[in-house]
Parts: sequence; structure tokens; C-alpha cells
Amino acid sequence: MPSRQWIWDCSRAAAAVTVSVEDIDRWNAGDVREVFHATRNRAEAAFEASNGIANLPAFGTWGGDASEAAKTAIGQTRWDLDAHGNEALAVAQAASKAADDVEQVKSDLAQLRCDADGMGMAIDPIGSTVEAGPGSAGADPMEIMLKQMQLQERLNAILAEGARVDAELAKAIDMAIGKEPIPNAGPPVGVPSVPPKSTNPKDVKRWWDSLTPTRREDLAHYRPVEIGNLEGVPSAIREQVNAARLPGEISKAQATVDALDAHHVGHPNPSQLYANEAAHNKLADLQQLQITLRNHPGTGLLLLDTTSNQKNVLAAVATGDVDNAKQVGVTVGGMTTNVRGSVDGMTGEIIAQHDQAVELRQLAGGVPNPDSVATIAWLGYEAPGMNLDVTDDAMAKAGAGPLNHFLQGVGATSNIPDQELTAFGHSYGSLTTSLALQEGGAPVDNVVLYGSPGGELANASQLGVAPGHAYFMDGVTDGVPTTIANMGSFGPPLSDVPGFTELSVNSGAGLPAPYGDGQWHERAYGHSEYPRFGDNGELRMSGYNMAAVLAGLPDDTIAPPQNLPPPTFPLGPRGFPVPNPDYHP
Repeated sequence: MPSRQWIWDCSRAAAAVTVSVEDIDRWNAGDVREVFHATRNRAEAAFEASNGIANLPAFGTWGGDASEAAKTAIGQTRWDLDAHGNEALAVAQAASKAADDVEQVKSDLAQLRCDADGMGMAIDPIGSTVEAGPGSAGADPMEIMLKQMQLQERLNAILAEGARVDAELAKAIDMAIGKEPIPNAGPPVGVPSVPPKSTNPKDVKRWWDSLTPTRREDLAHYRPVEIGNLEGVPSAIREQVNAARLPGEISKAQATVDALDAHHVGHPNPSQLYANEAAHNKLADLQQLQITLRNHPGTGLLLLDTTSNQKNVLAAVATGDVDNAKQVGVTVGGMTTNVRGSVDGMTGEIIAQHDQAVELRQLAGGVPNPDSVATIAWLGYEAPGMNLDVTDDAMAKAGAGPLNHFLQGVGATSNIPDQELTAFGHSYGSLTTSLALQEGGAPVDNVVLYGSPGGELANASQLGVAPGHAYFMDGVTDGVPTTIANMGSFGPPLSDVPGFTELSVNSGAGLPAPYGDGQWHERAYGHSEYPRFGDNGELRMSGYNMAAVLAGLPDDTIAPPQNLPPPTFPLGPRGFPVPNPDYHP
């Protein structure tokens, strides 16, 4: 007879399966196929109605405002019909696959029953176990046990497949009755294809401008991932599309995490651990983006890339009307910057920078549209962590291309002919910014690099900006530009690169209006305080200077005081200077 342990294991395996043999016996693939035929007919009817409306002869001769209004309304109706047709088609495809799978499971079970009968065994439909049949009378107990073990393993596999099919079938039914969201079955015929991501943003803008409003709406609806991340598509469109995408991306990321957590039990291998960590990171990135957008009303999601990087979501958050702003700034973070840990802080910083720039433009007097300012926090690359990656330029080089393309996109979609674009780079992000600008083509007018370990530069002219428009700042007690940069990993310190103008990071007052705000601005110390508020509620001197550059008011900037003693740093155990320990973005 079978051992007690084997019977226990068999019962435990059967209990873990939610579908029994009796359930499978009751399944009818024909009933499922009726759902397929009904929903397919509905899809075809919707598509025919949509095509019929598009070909109405009245629109060939009808003109005027009424015609345009009618065409817009008809376009919306066609969109709705096409969407309904695609949804019905998705249900039909799910039902068809479920019917095929039902037939396969029932066929596998029938074959198992036939094999079991030939071995003198039987399948218990209620208990979903293999039992000794009438033909096994008088057989050796060990032989019966071996047959049970062999057949039960096959039965368990069939039941597991049956459970999967049952879930698949339930999902198809739920989609048909509206309980389950219907996946995008793809755009209907007629929706344009999208240019590749590598396309020159100016060409993308020309393509976008050539589309009718209806086609643009179709693309935003049916191809939101491509449109939301395509440089050259207007910023307002991208922000709208990406905001609409975010809840769905969070749901997908949560489902991935749940599936991996359920699967990775016991002792996962390194690849499983990596996949699990990456999934949790991306979910945290997306959730933090949602929190940040809620915390900062008026901000927009200019980039939402969930696939380019295996470990992180890449994003860009903007405040202000990017396409219609006269002054636009793009800030790139440094070491340890990622969406989950940095986007909320960086968003607060670009808002503060935006507000200070607007204030300076208002105080200057005579500046047209003084509030015409927009700022962007760009987290579109993988920054190094607190490890040896920060001593290598590989990640900066990898991020330089996407940053250059992004900056070109900002310029391509601008409706302001003389828009002034400023690139800000902090820490390792200053190296990334420098390398991006050295690629050429980015319409950047000013560049401000701060807390920089070096920019791999011999002269500021390599950045492509006019003389006097490249700035740097070294924070008081910041050891990165004064110690790490002197090691020469990324070229000479910016203080030794011809063509750069140094801006003050020391405590002092802005000039009175119209050449400043007249307020006291505290010093920027350490590596992280450059864009932040001082204890008095005003931006630190470094943040004030960055806002003055962003505002297009270089006369408002403050130069560093002269003849200050150089900062000193304690020596470490090997005799090397130790930078300020406050080393994070």
C-alpha cells in the first residue's frame, strides 16, 4: 500500500489546486466558443459602423464652421466605435484561446483516464486522486503504489493547467461583462505609426504639426507610451498622456511584484533576486511619482520611461509652461539620484528656482511676461550609487546622449523664437551635462555646473555656449570640486578650465532692485545645499545665483568674495583629505 507520507504529499498537492477533475468534466468548449462568436460579430459591426460614418458623402461638399464642428463630433464617435470594436475583439480573442485550452485540458484528462484504465487504475473525479481500479485486484501493493505515483504526477500537472485555464476563462468572462479591464488590442486601421525615438526632434515636430487634430487624439489614445516619451511632441501633450498612463503603470508594476514575490520562495538564485529588486524599485519609482505630482500641484510628467532601464523608471518633472516659456531650465542630478529617492526633493527645488527667477524678473521692471519661466528636473539616466561607479564616466557617457536628445526636444517644441535654455548639472550630473553639451546640437544658451568632480573639458567653449555664459560653483566645505576633481579622473577642476565664470556660494545680500532682490542669502556648505533654502527661508546664495541665470538676468548674479582662505579638510587614515560627509544629491 502507499506510504502515509506519499498520501499526505498527494493530498497536499491536490488541495493546492483550485480545479478538480469533476470541474473539468463539466467544462464545455462549445459554450466558450459562443462567447467568441458573439463578441467577434460585435467587433465587426463596430468597425463597419465607424468606416461607414467616415465615408458619408455629405462631408465632401459641406463647409464652414458647422461642418468643422460636425466633423469633430463624428471623429469622436468614430474613436468611440473603434475603441468599442477593439475591446470586443480583445474579448473574442481571449474567449477563443480559452476554448482551445479547455479542449486541450479535457483531451489530456481523457488520455490519462485511458492510460490509467489500461494499468488497472482509476481517477477519482471528486478527490482528484488516482486510486486502485477493479483491474488491480490481487496486484502487488508496491506495484499499485508505483502506478499511483506515476499517474498522480500527470494528473497534478493537468489540474495545474486546468487551474490556469480556469483563471483565463474567468478573466475572459469578466472582460465580457465589464468586471475586468480590457487590454489594448492595438490601434485600429488608420492610426499613424510613430517615428522612432531616435528621430531628430525637429523632424518629429514637423510630423506632429502635419497631423489633423483627430489623428493627434488617436495617437494619444492608442499609442500613449510612444507619444508620451517622444522628443518633439509638444510638452503639454506629453504631460497629459503620461499623467493618464501613470495609474496603469503602477497597477502593472504592482502585479509584477506580486507575481515575483509569490514565485520566489525558498532560495532564489541571483538572477531572481535581481529581477525582484528591480521590480520593487520600479514600483517604488512610480508610486513616488504619483505622490510627488499630488504634493506639487501644477507640475507635469514630461517623461515616463518604464522600459529603457532594467532597474529604474526614468522620468522628468516640469513646472511652468515649457513650450511657451521664455526662460527654461533643465536640472540633472548626481550620484545616488533616482526617482524613488530624489524626485520629490528635486521637484521642490525646481519650483523654488522657478519662483525666485520669476521674482527677479518682476523686480527688474520692464521685462515682458516676467512669469514666462519653466523648470525641469531630469531623471532620465541611471546615476551611480555610493560605489566605485562614481569614479568612472561610463554612466555619464550613457546618459549624455538621452540628455542631449531631451534638450533638443525642448528647443524643437518651443513656440518662443528666442527662448533661452539653461542647463544645470550637479555633482556627477555636471559631468553628464558637460558630455551631453559636447555632443553638439542642443540649443543651450547657459550652463551652470556646481559641486562638479570635473567635466572632461579643456575649455568652456566646448560646451557650445557663448563666452561668459558658462558658470561654476564650489560650495563652502564641499570636497568634491576641491578634492575629488583635483585627482583628475574627469579632467581638471572647473576652476582651472578657461572660459568659466565663478558664482558666489558665500553668505551675502542680493543687489537691490532692479538688479536683485535685496535679500540676505546664506552660504551653501557641503555637497548638497546648493539649490536649497537657508534657515531664513530664502534660497542659499548658490540657489539665488542659479535663479538669476535662469531668469536671463546675469547682472543680478553675485561674484564670489575675494581673498578668502581656501577651505580645509581633515586628513583620512591614509593621509588623503576627506570631503564633507554630507555627500548626497
